[in-house]
Amino acid sequence: MHDDQSNLRALLHAVIERLCQRYKLTLSLAFCLCLGSSSVHASHPDISLEAHVPKLSIADKNDKAFSSDGIDNSSTLSATTPTNTQPIENVANINGLAPTTLWQPELKEPSLYALLDAEFAADRGDRQRAITIYKQQAFKEDATAVFERALSLSLRTERVEKSLQFAKSWQDQNPDHVPAWFYVAHLALRAHDYLLAGETLNRILLYDPRADLSEILIGIYPNNDEDKRELLAALQPLDSEQNASLSVLKAGLLYQFNEPEIAIVHINRALERQPDYVPFITLKADILRKIVTAETVVNYVSQARLRNPDSKSLYLYEIRYLLDLKQSQEAWQLLLDAHGRFADDAEITLLAALVSLDIEEYNSADELLNMLAKNPAYLDQAYIILVSVPSVSSTLTKPNTILMVSC
Repeated sequence: MHDDQSNLRALLHAVIERLCQRYKLTLSLAFCLCLGSSSVHASHPDISLEAHVPKLSIADKNDKAFSSDGIDNSSTLSATTPTNTQPIENVANINGLAPTTLWQPELKEPSLYALLDAEFAADRGDRQRAITIYKQQAFKEDATAVFERALSLSLRTERVEKSLQFAKSWQDQNPDHVPAWFYVAHLALRAHDYLLAGETLNRILLYDPRADLSEILIGIYPNNDEDKRELLAALQPLDSEQNASLSVLKAGLLYQFNEPEIAIVHINRALERQPDYVPFITLKADILRKIVTAETVVNYVSQARLRNPDSKSLYLYEIRYLLDLKQSQEAWQLLLDAHGRFADDAEITLLAALVSLDIEEYNSADELLNMLAKNPAYLDQAYIILVSVPSVSSTLTKPNTILMVSC
């Protein structure tokens, strides 16, 4: 067998070399000869993987070969077809061939060849082809990773409604795949399909009442009142007593619709689960401002800040609230405390300097602004304000200071 193959290769080499010298055949003719030789090699036990794949020979549109000098040789290639193989099919145009994936046996699992084809298409910028292939492969068995990749490509290219339709169809085929519930709930909220969102969220909560819904709720907050009311109506029937994320979403919507008494019930439920989570604390403070005295709100925020001494957000919330209440001296004292704790924070340093100017603590403002001038991002602002501080320029009065700060 080895000798026969060696002789055949030598004969083919001699034939190709002689034909090329005589007729100067094109590369396609040599390729046809190689295809013919592959059918012979397929009879060997170790190289018979493509024995059942149809063999194709590619001919010129008019079945003619032309020499380089323009003379029509009208020569045709004939090859002996082994009796144990299928006859060679002539194809006029290779672009008219069916996709190679159609020649592969139907697999229950995703086809690696098809996925590679999709990735190459995505890399070339043909995302629609990539999405089509990925979606088709995602409905096969054990295709969770393929589904997630298909959904990712869909979200980058297609409208959210189309992505939702795909995710819902896949979830219907894989009803026990819990992460798919989260995808569908998030996309339904983004697509303003609040009925489907409510049904899916209820399903998640029945499975796990304390499920973390924070990722679902990111970026879905409606912009107009009509959508907000629809979302609230979809959420109201859901039992959110044990779910902090859902409770705080209800609280925020109720607060915006000026129902602080009901909102405070939901935010308290959320704080029972996460008592030191700063966004929940500040939302409760916002709600309290509508139903209790300012002193009560200040005390609540101050107690929360003492429990979370490293929270810059709580310092700034309390300081700004004190400034809203015209309690500038108290705000300044708290700013100095915050500046001592967050010495390298330019935002707090700048705010402390401005409040110092407002209450005529010019020495403090001068010191703070000189510190701020060491920060390249705030250098220009620091110098603009410094020239208006009386300790530096005694010719400027406080009205000048306020004018320069506002500029």
